Amino acid sequence: MDKDSDSTVTSLDENTENFCTNPTRDILAAGITNLFKPTIEKLDERVASTIQLQSELRGQLDALAAQLRDIEKAQNQIPEFADKVKELLNVKHKVTIISNVLSNSQERLTDMETPHTEHLSSADYEHVYEPAEDSFLLLDALEADLEFLDTLQPRLCLEIGSGSGVIITALAKRLANTAHCLATDINPKACEATKRTAIRNGARLDSLRCNLTSALRRRCIDLLLFNPPYVVTSDEELQTQQLTEKPATERNLVFSWAGGTDGRRVTDILLEQLDDILSPSGVLYLLLLHENKPGEIIEQLRRQNFEAVKYMERRIPGEHLYILKVKRFAN
Repeated sequence: MDKDSDSTVTSLDENTENFCTNPTRDILAAGITNLFKPTIEKLDERVASTIQLQSELRGQLDALAAQLRDIEKAQNQIPEFADKVKELLNVKHKVTIISNVLSNSQERLTDMETPHTEHLSSADYEHVYEPAEDSFLLLDALEADLEFLDTLQPRLCLEIGSGSGVIITALAKRLANTAHCLATDINPKACEATKRTAIRNGARLDSLRCNLTSALRRRCIDLLLFNPPYVVTSDEELQTQQLTEKPATERNLVFSWAGGTDGRRVTDILLEQLDDILSPSGVLYLLLLHENKPGEIIEQLRRQNFEAVKYMERRIPGEHLYILKVKRFAN
């Protein structure tokens, strides 16, 4: 991936301001977060309270049904009591159904939904990386680590190289009003696709056209996501793509997967800048291929005072993929 020296910034609101250096926006974001957080917490409390009440009601109905059965036996099987017992059992069944619905609703609130992508056509995928197994592995890793992310409470999240926008859109929907989500890409077609995916799925995020994090201030990212161009290619092949007569958008698609030597041409650049990108408590989720030598990267990060672990991995035909979870060593 080439550094875009004339980076421009686009957003859902068509503004070009630097979202990381606008104190008024930060204050507004914090205010909106504080405004909605009590409501969300109260909703969670009410759902939990309702489920508890349903459980207690089921217990009371069980006890009452047992008492009626005893009375029925004592009254020599009077028909009315049998009917009442059946009515109570029907009520208990309905209460159980309601309780299950509430439980399922609460579980859905804690999941990470896979965004809709039917608005993107084959013509779009001629210029933008189409979601594939690597994309879904990163989504699965984030969903598996939601408890940690809820504890982290990130205020500013960024996906570098957002492509179609499915990953940052899923994260933005899950975090809702508790975090501000950004996406960067040097490909203008990818910036447009990311905005369209966010709008289609009702997510709020901003898409910036820039190289890596060149438009952002230092140490401001709490949660960083990166599915880099990781396919091992020769640097000569990348240079050939730069000199080709193909349109720029077609070359950008090549840069979305061609990683140069060891497939780490862009990854190594990012890792060198990581200390200046992540906030003090910031976390990076990085997708790698086995050929990218993840063990070597883990050791490199250790020397930079970062702890990196293989959080998730997946084998698919022709590829062995990993998700590294990276954060600073605790002092």
